[in-house]
Amino acid sequence: MKESNTPNYLFFACDTNSQGFDTLLNSLNHLASSYGVAILTFKNIIKSEHSVLDKVEDMIKNSICVVADIGCDPSLPFNTNVAIEIGLAKALNKPLLLISNKPDKVPSNLKGKDILAYPDCITLGTPSYVQLESFFENLGLSFMRGKTVKIFKSKSSEYLDALSHITSLSGYEWFVSPGIRSFFRPLNVELRWLKEVRNYSNNQIKTEQVRRQKRRDLFIKNVNSFGCIDIYPDTAFHLDKWRGMSLLPNERTSFINNIIELLDSNHNYSLAISSEKDNQKYWIKETEYGGFVVFEGWGYVEIREHKEIGGLIMSDPETVNSFKLETEQLLDNSLNGREEVLKLLKALLAEPDEMQ
Repeated sequence: MKESNTPNYLFFACDTNSQGFDTLLNSLNHLASSYGVAILTFKNIIKSEHSVLDKVEDMIKNSICVVADIGCDPSLPFNTNVAIEIGLAKALNKPLLLISNKPDKVPSNLKGKDILAYPDCITLGTPSYVQLESFFENLGLSFMRGKTVKIFKSKSSEYLDALSHITSLSGYEWFVSPGIRSFFRPLNVELRWLKEVRNYSNNQIKTEQVRRQKRRDLFIKNVNSFGCIDIYPDTAFHLDKWRGMSLLPNERTSFINNIIELLDSNHNYSLAISSEKDNQKYWIKETEYGGFVVFEGWGYVEIREHKEIGGLIMSDPETVNSFKLETEQLLDNSLNGREEVLKLLKALLAEPDEMQ
């Protein structure tokens, strides 16, 4: 798989003559570097006065977001270049954070925006500093607008939150996994698993079942309008165990019946069965926000720096297209005709021993 060439920097719109410029830039650099983000101003690239506006626009277009100094030095008038850069950021739909010495005195057309107070925002422990930290932490969530690449720690709340958005976003979906989607499991299997494996109380079980049903309902609503292809290895249908719990013969067949029912009732849903062993799990989603990939598990170790990283969200076109190409190649070597897949699944029901 190709590595992403997506720039990992934010654009700092600023007046370099401001008394607070160096202090603010150093503080932003300290915070941003801890999240793997660099900070660039127009001075980092522009070496001449030729086509300055075009170069600034390109820098903003390729940035993750824009942070703008709109009055950290009250002795200076509002900087025209900063105003232009804010306008470009808005036109390009970039996440925007404003910083000012007097947030209540900003130009009227900027009121109502996110504005942090300077110097509080670089003073450890203040509410503004906490807001600035949160801004950097949440940069990855802008993947829905197709702007960033983000790596999350395994099982982090941010990663799990990102996963929860997948089925609520409209658009074509590819799902590749070594295991069948969890919401295909029969209710009696889910109930037994929550009790015996997770040791949930009755109240916890009710809450979990409502959450999982909501996720399935969102998926069905999505697939009623948009196509979806699930790709599983043939071993996924053995179903001798599910998440550490041994399955009874009738429970295994109920799984298959649920899949057949969805295939029969919705022609936007397709399923492919691959003979290739593939332990990775990922989604490719094409939405109104742009394309992105959500990756989970231990595949593709070459694009990961640390084993403890368990989730990867990518939205740059090159990476999405790379995954799509590999997925299409996987499909080419899979059984993916609707009638052929249904025939195989029904044969598994007729001969339960073939599932083991």
